Amino acid sequence: MEQLSFPFCSLSSLRIIGVLAGVSPLFSEFLSCFSRIFSKISEIEGLTPETGGQTLSGVVGTGGGNLSKVGGADLILTNAANAYNTLNISAGRVFIANIGALPTNKTVALAGGSLNFNAAGNPTFSNAITVSSGANIAARVATTLSGVTLPGSGSVIFYNDDAATLGLTITKNQILSGTLSIQVGGTNLTVGTATLSGIISGASGAITKIGSGTLILSGANTYTGVTTVNGGTLKLGASNCLPNASAVSIAAARLDVGTFNDTAGTLAVTAAATINVGSGGTLAFAGGSPADWTGTLNITGAFVSNASIRFGTSGAGLTPAQVGLISINGVSGAASLNSSGYLTAASALRALPDTSYTSWASTNASGTTSAQDQDNDGVLNAVEYVLGGDVLTNDLSKLPVISSSGENILFTFQRTQTSINATTALLIQVGTTLHAWPDNYTVGADTATSSDGVTVLKGFPAGFDTVTLSVPKAPDLQKFIRLNVNITPLLNAQ
Repeated sequence: MEQLSFPFCSLSSLRIIGVLAGVSPLFSEFLSCFSRIFSKISEIEGLTPETGGQTLSGVVGTGGGNLSKVGGADLILTNAANAYNTLNISAGRVFIANIGALPTNKTVALAGGSLNFNAAGNPTFSNAITVSSGANIAARVATTLSGVTLPGSGSVIFYNDDAATLGLTITKNQILSGTLSIQVGGTNLTVGTATLSGIISGASGAITKIGSGTLILSGANTYTGVTTVNGGTLKLGASNCLPNASAVSIAAARLDVGTFNDTAGTLAVTAAATINVGSGGTLAFAGGSPADWTGTLNITGAFVSNASIRFGTSGAGLTPAQVGLISINGVSGAASLNSSGYLTAASALRALPDTSYTSWASTNASGTTSAQDQDNDGVLNAVEYVLGGDVLTNDLSKLPVISSSGENILFTFQRTQTSINATTALLIQVGTTLHAWPDNYTVGADTATSSDGVTVLKGFPAGFDTVTLSVPKAPDLQKFIRLNVNITPLLNAQ
């Protein structure tokens, strides 16, 4: 290899092993030559500042070569014309801040550390990205990855980040050789959804969902091991995502069926578990579920007696003790199985408590409309209803809070879960003046049914959802954000 000479060294491969606080002029001169040097180097072994991080804004790898990241600090790649061959990450975080910063058709070996995407424009990357057990992928913008290979067993982390994250979709089929633990979420409460839309297969494959965030499965999966939900939410993104042969185990976590239809193996309940059913959604478990249910099961959402949930094909699909651990929308003690195995609610449960605005207003806003302020506390009735207020308290403290996270603005409020119904619609509206609101973000029952940029943290705190909208500050000099509540058929309120 051709030798490259500098005032302080002669080298045939380059390894930057540390930068002390305060960069010397000599090191600055060295970095200014970095891109030109790279075409002559077989491999850059690492960039590991001991304090802060390093941004490479010039072209990296004009003549090929590999870029390897070691050490705990951040490396930020911003140039759209980068041309290195392979990106190797073993520690720390590498930020892809521009679509071209990860060259097309080049490979990534994520052996450890974190690969973070924050390129603008909801990008799609087709690069072959091989993820080793324990590594992390995060996206601060909605990002689609079509070439990711997850580890066949072990663990993978999505969204362990210190800033708000948005939706990440991985479309490639995955083959499991054992149990893969999938963590969604980390230190930040504003966590996007992670979607695996490819087919997950493997005769010995199993999935364990951990972390506070939401994992969506939308492929026609065929793995045969247990599907375990130990934290957060596992959500179905299509019908027939759960393999028929896969037993399901739920701890203090949530399985969200949504509006889809699926069939699975037996069900085990190990803590305060929840299964949520959307309109028309159904889930059929195999009969003979394990007898060691050590927790309780609450069926929430648009549950339909004798239709939504099934255990086997007869009334013996669960033991009487298991049936006694089931509640429906928080009401316990009146569930049973019919002769075909369908979960049945006693007649007293079929008329669920009326949590509509009309019911709330009969006590808290009987003399005014939803767009007025019954108690003159500065919070309109419809907004007060959604935020869990009442006529006896001043509810200004419950109004949304605006904060910032890096380059994003965060708009956060707590929505009482009793206001989630067909007659109440929430929009977060954004504009650059108080006269027009061109950007509208829907707040659904959960993150998956909300607009991109909206995160719904279910059940935090108890009985409420924490809703957060994350929008970029740029390019506007100012932004105005408001919560719009529309009560059908009454007037809306902001």
